[in-house]
Amino acid sequence: MTDFVATLYVNPNRVYWRASDVPGLLAQALHPSDAPPDPMVSRTELRRFASADALASKAGPQLTKAELADLDRACKSEGLPALPNELPYSEWGPFLDASNTGAERRGWWAGLIPPADPDETQRLAAVLYEEQNTKKLREWLNSGRVQAKIAGSFLPADVPLTTQLSNLVLMRDDLERFAALAQIQVKNAWPQTMPNGPDYWTIENAFADLAKQAGLHEGARDTLRDDMMQAASDGTLTVRHPHTGRAYRPKVVRGFYELVTPADVNAWLATDPGAKLRWQAGPSSTDGTKHRHDQAGAEAAPVSENGPSHATDGSDACEVANSATPATQTPNQRRTWRDVAGRYIVDVIRAGQYGTAKELYKALEAKAGPESPFEKGTGLNRGRLFVRELTRHLSQKTVQTNWKALRELAAKKLP
Repeated sequence: MTDFVATLYVNPNRVYWRASDVPGLLAQALHPSDAPPDPMVSRTELRRFASADALASKAGPQLTKAELADLDRACKSEGLPALPNELPYSEWGPFLDASNTGAERRGWWAGLIPPADPDETQRLAAVLYEEQNTKKLREWLNSGRVQAKIAGSFLPADVPLTTQLSNLVLMRDDLERFAALAQIQVKNAWPQTMPNGPDYWTIENAFADLAKQAGLHEGARDTLRDDMMQAASDGTLTVRHPHTGRAYRPKVVRGFYELVTPADVNAWLATDPGAKLRWQAGPSSTDGTKHRHDQAGAEAAPVSENGPSHATDGSDACEVANSATPATQTPNQRRTWRDVAGRYIVDVIRAGQYGTAKELYKALEAKAGPESPFEKGTGLNRGRLFVRELTRHLSQKTVQTNWKALRELAAKKLP
């Protein structure tokens, strides 16, 4: 009997996988990690670097107003807008490239200190493992221990291989066989029925139900589908992991795999004041519940026939509804940071002048104490807000994700 060390969860309705993708899937199963951190960064955090490589060069002083003005002009001369006041870290690249056009001549480069990445070790291990497993896959395909088919025709591939892995596919049995050789078991991410409500839906099923409800014509359906997938990719639509129901930011959004809730979709729709469309989710196709166990055998989230019933850990719920007033809670309904602290945060926004989510987060931390729903994190959690009633943290990233919706709530007159 094989002693498995990890589990790869897959779409149970999928028939084949491109061979070149398989080593990466196994690497992520063995060395899981969240998406790289992408905090909001202000232009005031730009610094001088002695070389173009910020990772290999010690950061110098922050740029002066005159230097920032020079960079503004450099950006405009390269066809970009003026240097923005604030952007996610990952979006600064084009502005830094434009700013550093004459960097070698002036003797310094404008750059940013990379954000701390708690999953950096896992991410590096996954990259190395993927490289090793790509070589192993070719070896095992050539030896006949694993069978591949030609993409398109699905005819058996000749061995020794004379084509790239990207031109080959593995069927489910061969995926399981190769994974087992790597001591990784393959399991269905959910029962054979695709998640279809009432609480959790795949993006594709959510889109289809919303489009049907709204009576959209074909062109409008295509536009809505594209908008939802783009919003899921850029983080403005909260998506959830099929294994846990936890909000997360996948590297690649798959409409058949990632989940959303009606509240997630409606929170996204509400970010456009001109859009009146709201989703009244249809009924579930089935009622039964099952339990899934993780690779260590511990009990995980109760999973309905259509997806997870709730998150199993202290994750930050990335939802802001149309009102900051707490919703009526049923005995089985889990309270979120929005229920506990939503009105307080809105009141803080109204009482102050905050230009960015980062400034608001610092203000909430400064006000933490007996008169606030928050406490300051200590030890390894220093610099993070702790929601007293929920006994879990509210991250700065969650506040950034909901910044626009929070500001809109603060502009409204609440009861």
